[in-house]
Amino acid sequence: MMNNAFARQFIILLLVCLFSGIARAEPPAFPPVDVSRLDRNGLRTVMNELLRTYSPGGKQVLDRCAQCPCTLDCGGVTVTITPCPDPVSLVKSRTLDGIVTDLITVVHEMTHEYQYRIAMAMLAEQKTPPKNDRYHAYYTGAETILVKQTAVYRTSEMQGLFPAALRTERFPVYVFPARETGAQLDGIYGLLDEYDAYYIGTKTGLDFLDYYRTSRQDTPEDWFHFLDNMNRYYFAQAEFRLYLLNYLRYAKTQHPDVYAGIMGNTAFRHAFRDVDDGYAKLVQDYFAAKAQIFTRLRAAGYDVDEDDEFTRIGKDGAFTGRSNFLKSYKALTAELAKPVYQDLLTELKK
Repeated sequence: MMNNAFARQFIILLLVCLFSGIARAEPPAFPPVDVSRLDRNGLRTVMNELLRTYSPGGKQVLDRCAQCPCTLDCGGVTVTITPCPDPVSLVKSRTLDGIVTDLITVVHEMTHEYQYRIAMAMLAEQKTPPKNDRYHAYYTGAETILVKQTAVYRTSEMQGLFPAALRTERFPVYVFPARETGAQLDGIYGLLDEYDAYYIGTKTGLDFLDYYRTSRQDTPEDWFHFLDNMNRYYFAQAEFRLYLLNYLRYAKTQHPDVYAGIMGNTAFRHAFRDVDDGYAKLVQDYFAAKAQIFTRLRAAGYDVDEDDEFTRIGKDGAFTGRSNFLKSYKALTAELAKPVYQDLLTELKK
């Protein structure tokens, strides 16, 4: 449990650091805190302050989920939703850096909660009963787009479109063999659920760039924390773009009714365009930030080397290397550059 003296010390440190940064463009340094001594409420305070300071969009996802009522009147139909999971239960680490890493997963998973809960809340605002239809609320960072699901086919049907070289890390989870998840059962709408959640979670990871700039010691180990966080997720942008486009490609020839329904769904196309554009820009922003980090480390006397598999940082011939997934990313983007995908992408984004 967090004792009263420790709680007061943390709050004072937090206020000092926050108010000292008011006049500066970048967020202030986050106060040092021994999170191993915090109880559940203390962890919640640290999580909320980290998100409020560095990732307001991530905090908005958590706040809106927590504020959504569990009972909603949707045009005369009462919709009951299970209580929102406590985000603290998704935090496994008991170090500050570990919590920063866990928050990417927290925001990802809570984006899924958002997609359903806020969809029901929007139907309630519109006084629209859901009937037997499925709805998704896609959060793009700038707006929330309510989408009604049209007919789908099971995602695993399209697995033959993927040669072995394109069956990257997430393929068995979301395409084949996959589990009984929304990405399978809700077809392209479930795939966009995941694309959206990966985008918002990865955006939270990049938002924490200022945490590493202001609150860490500029060591290779510190920067590898940031790079590892981003490298786990950035290339999901290319994976899910390929999954969604191949879903359409397969539907066009094998399920023309499904294809027509998707392409005629203006709200879906709007949501896809905003998520896809936002995620693609985020990846380029990450690459630019990574180049700046490498410059910063070289100026501090470190050697930095990167190929399509590993990023290495060291000094005096002693290097630490980590996987960067550039090989997978480049293979996926090379495939996506082909006319069959570019034509589909252009049509979908009209």
